[in-house]
Amino acid sequence: MKMWRVGSLVVTAFVSFAVAVRADEGADALLKDVATATNAVQTLTANLTLSKQSGDKTPRNSYGTIRLMKPNYAFIQLGAPIRQNIASDGKTLWTLMTTRDEYLKSPVDANGSNITAKWAFPVQLFFNPDVMAVGGTRYKKTTTLSADETIRGESYNVVTVNVTDSEKKEPDQRLKLYIGTDKLIHRTVLEENKNDRVYRWSAVLNEMQVGATLTPATFAFHLPEDAELYKADPYLKYLLKVGKTVPDFALPIPNGGQVSLSQMLQGKKAVLVNFWFAGCPHCRQEFPHLQQLYREYKDQGLALITVNRGDSSDIINQFLQLRHLDFPVAMAAKGPESIFQGYGVYAYPSNFLIDSRGKVLFRSAGFDEEKVRDALEDIGL
Repeated sequence: MKMWRVGSLVVTAFVSFAVAVRADEGADALLKDVATATNAVQTLTANLTLSKQSGDKTPRNSYGTIRLMKPNYAFIQLGAPIRQNIASDGKTLWTLMTTRDEYLKSPVDANGSNITAKWAFPVQLFFNPDVMAVGGTRYKKTTTLSADETIRGESYNVVTVNVTDSEKKEPDQRLKLYIGTDKLIHRTVLEENKNDRVYRWSAVLNEMQVGATLTPATFAFHLPEDAELYKADPYLKYLLKVGKTVPDFALPIPNGGQVSLSQMLQGKKAVLVNFWFAGCPHCRQEFPHLQQLYREYKDQGLALITVNRGDSSDIINQFLQLRHLDFPVAMAAKGPESIFQGYGVYAYPSNFLIDSRGKVLFRSAGFDEEKVRDALEDIGL
């Protein structure tokens, strides 16, 4: 069974639309119509928008496209900040992380049940319209027919699946299914109550077309020549763990003077500390994304400091100028007593998101923009 995390609840249990959740009669009848209509569709193409929203903040969007064909063919492109391609040629399911050209592969299920794209529930439901993955065994689910909604001139019937922890009274999650006049699901919105805030994950299919002529050859997938099989980074275990207090540092900067972590934290909600060196190809690859994060969040309470390992000030300045980077850089020497040892850094790039108390909120060997943004949202940025 497929298992993944959306918000703080682990999504694991397949729940039948018709019988496994407590539903009112209107919702039950409509979902049966949805299953019938979806079963009749053999191909689907659309533009896909995935959005995350924390409270009343501006949603964070990722745009892409999907091509789907039963029983188990798919090609899904997801842009920034997710940056993934998901493909099935009917035999193998591929996930390519386009930022670093690393991939995962596994056999695809005969009925496409393991074809997923983050929280894009319409993709899962295309292949398996009789089931809905939400909640787990400790969660009680109820399904209701909600009031119709009109969005951008299109009218939708809305079914809401409420998911409640057995130890609580109020729903932890609400999954809203937006059903068009064609009885197909055009959008979904998952809401979760967490820390007195509502988080929303939405998936919207735009310009959706069904019945297009697609063949297995349409879904032939070829990896980039330099793509490598993803392996869990063995160096992650050495990094200072989340919740630990980091050591302060005071280091020279290329043009004279010095900078300290405690100085960077003053008046800030968090500091992103990046460890790198000029000869590291993955470091060079991630810097445009670090620059974008810095420009986007620096006025909201985020500071960024990159700690260079062993390069001269001339090399660092040339590196920054060629790439039009304007964030602060500190210079650290190698050695057993270095800052790298103190933070447990043995691979590059490595990143730490540190809160105003000097504690680790997030750390990674490599760079995961989506997870960094999630951690920033959790502290109100």
